[in-house]
Amino acid sequence: MNCEHFRKSLLQDPSCSDAEFLQHKEQCSSCRTEWEKVQAFEHALRRVILQPGSPVRKVDLPPLRRRLWQRAWVKAASLVLLLLGSVGGYSLARHMLSQDSLAELVLHHVEREPGPLRETRLLDDMSVVAVFASLGFEFRSLVEGITAAAPCWIRKGKGLHMVLRGSEGAVTVLLMPGEYVDERRQLRSPRWSGTLLPEQWGSMAVLAEAGEDTVAIARLMERSVRWKGRP
Repeated sequence: MNCEHFRKSLLQDPSCSDAEFLQHKEQCSSCRTEWEKVQAFEHALRRVILQPGSPVRKVDLPPLRRRLWQRAWVKAASLVLLLLGSVGGYSLARHMLSQDSLAELVLHHVEREPGPLRETRLLDDMSVVAVFASLGFEFRSLVEGITAAAPCWIRKGKGLHMVLRGSEGAVTVLLMPGEYVDERRQLRSPRWSGTLLPEQWGSMAVLAEAGEDTVAIARLMERSVRWKGRP
């Protein structure tokens, strides 16, 4: 199970006990944090709904049917809260799709997927071309030094996660079709620095450890790679 499937399952059933769901929760710190937030919300909602005087407590039903009734009532109340909070929800959605949020997502994405950074052997040209073509990209001229390239999930769909050899070490490049930003932005964390820049087809992020010229690598990618559109 990947992060996308986990979060869809979490929204559909916060109490999901599927083995793959639980295993992913334990292995992925980001998804576990989301699970904890949802559980806290569910708990707070039940405290309000099931407090003395609540309509659910007034229903005289056998224990099993009462639990089913309570669950249905909680879901209905959640929907009401969602509708009542539509303005707040719109603001939250705008924040989630903001440039700041995309910049944060890029940093978290690289932190969560350290595997590509461990690759040291160069990929052969045919493999690189095939991965790029599968996501709608083609090369004007091949980029040298690529050690990893694979599709990845961003927010609105698949992007391309690649790693290449820089002058100071490994450099991560994310090509993100459909993820638009208005202007170039700096990316910084305790470990990484880089740039997030707009493209006609979406955006591109370049991240590396201290000392690497990520702007030069971004320019190299812009000269070398062209977006054809989804295959």
